[in-house]
Amino acid sequence: MKFYIELSPNYWDKPPKIKIDVNNDVMWDGEIKDEKVIEFDKKIPDNIEVKLNITLYNKTANQTVIEDEKTIKDQLLHILNIVIDEIDMEDLVWSAEYTIDNVVKHRVTTLGENGVWCLKFKTPLYLWFLESTFKQI
Repeated sequence: MKFYIELSPNYWDKPPKIKIDVNNDVMWDGEIKDEKVIEFDKKIPDNIEVKLNITLYNKTANQTVIEDEKTIKDQLLHILNIVIDEIDMEDLVWSAEYTIDNVVKHRVTTLGENGVWCLKFKTPLYLWFLESTFKQI
């Protein structure tokens, strides 16, 4: 499978550090300083559940600056687009789960706390995509 992941950071001091893994196999690990496209290939058999994880880590409390109860500076990572085997995940990225300290958040594409954003899908991908798309209609 071919993965295309488009990311964009917001930060004022230190860039976000992230790790991308597929079923716990790390495919990319590093800082995101500017808008970045991460592409990789991963052999995945049919008839399994796949977990694409994007982990934000190493963010410290001083990366979020709050004055008068308003956030004025922060470190964020935006997931702009995900394409797998030339299939744009489009609205299906909203089905991902963002887990922070054992709390699961839904409908998130901006990571602002250390945690794991996980998009689960099944192979063959095109069948899962069609089934999942029709569920949303």
